Amino acid sequence: MRSTWFNRAGRTALAGALLVAFAGVGPASAKPAPGRPTKRSGLNLFALTFGVMNVNRVFCGINNIGEVCVDPTNSPVVGGGFWPKGTPDQYVFNSGLQLAGTIPGNAGFAWQNDTVGAFFMDPRGDQTEGDPITLVYNSLDPGDAAAWPNGAVVRDTAIYNSVLLGRNSISQEDLWVRTWDGNPAFTGSARTHPMGILVEERGLAWNFPTGNEDIIYFVYNFYNVTASTPSVYANLDPAISGEIAAVGADFQARNEAAYGINIPDGGYSITNMFAAFFADMDVGDASFNYATAVIPFAMGVAYKSDFLEPAWSFPADIFGAPFAPSPGFIGVKYLRSPTNALGQQIGLTIFSNTLNSGSGYPDPVGVKQLYRYLSGGSSPAAGDNPCTFQGQQLLLHFCYVAQNAVDTRFFQSSGPLTLNPGEVK
Repeated sequence: MRSTWFNRAGRTALAGALLVAFAGVGPASAKPAPGRPTKRSGLNLFALTFGVMNVNRVFCGINNIGEVCVDPTNSPVVGGGFWPKGTPDQYVFNSGLQLAGTIPGNAGFAWQNDTVGAFFMDPRGDQTEGDPITLVYNSLDPGDAAAWPNGAVVRDTAIYNSVLLGRNSISQEDLWVRTWDGNPAFTGSARTHPMGILVEERGLAWNFPTGNEDIIYFVYNFYNVTASTPSVYANLDPAISGEIAAVGADFQARNEAAYGINIPDGGYSITNMFAAFFADMDVGDASFNYATAVIPFAMGVAYKSDFLEPAWSFPADIFGAPFAPSPGFIGVKYLRSPTNALGQQIGLTIFSNTLNSGSGYPDPVGVKQLYRYLSGGSSPAAGDNPCTFQGQQLLLHFCYVAQNAVDTRFFQSSGPLTLNPGEVK
């Protein structure tokens, strides 16, 4: 599946672009709730690498466990998305993907009928399940450019114009990384076992045409890597099918050993799958933020309640008359979405705020609640706090919208879709 953050572009994906009238946040604010871990235990910090998108006026740190606009020093309290770069005007604490779905009842082994999911971005800080497959590669780094991975070469005719095919990079700064959720070492109270998804991410940024200097884009590919049989991956691009098949073999070897089960060599489908971009925006003092969606544009936005941040820096070349020296909006837009069986784009399924608290609509705990959130099936009978539009979530595409200025986050999901073994969307 393909999606985006300040993201744009996708074949069957969430395309999310950060479309912003952009003023940001001052450093400090939306952290995991008090008393919760700020970084997951067991993470191999030597394997954790970062890249930074900063070729235009956006500064956004990326890591190889699936987090976007995260602090490049791995700080648990400092954010990772600033605009304009070089100022302390922080707009994003952290963001990234959340995925959830089901394993069908005819899968033929112990995991059939399970609800599965992956927190590549977890606002709580204790459920993160992304695990590195590669380093983060930056086209502007001479060392990275010299060792550009085979998988990072532009080949996908469904997304890219034919004149771009065969290139290593296509923007003024490309970042590329692969991560997955398949390591059983990162399964705890949030879920009983991994989902079986490899995520490939490409970041893109330009300073032209006018307006593009304030936007960055991400394209995501989602691969079902639950099969160990190489031929299952035969429909993928031959240039990379062997690489993805090797990850599938690794998935089966690790998880069969960890759980004492026999996963079918041909893998299993992930059905009723929903993919969401989750954003913990902090615009100025994060305790006084609002966030909402513009449903016809498939775009979520966040902003400071009073549009005031006296301690911020407002460069005159951006904020000169007639523009006020004031924080602006930060947005995430899906430019394309997953497609259904008829090839039609599904679009934005659910937008919702979540809160850094136990009241209102708290951040999801565990993949079963995550699935209910992303699918529009939140229910007080299942233990969820009620939506603002309880019972009408799917009709209105909204769940909870905070009515008071607060430290709010938001997600926007798209689905359902089916991802078969060896398939990419």
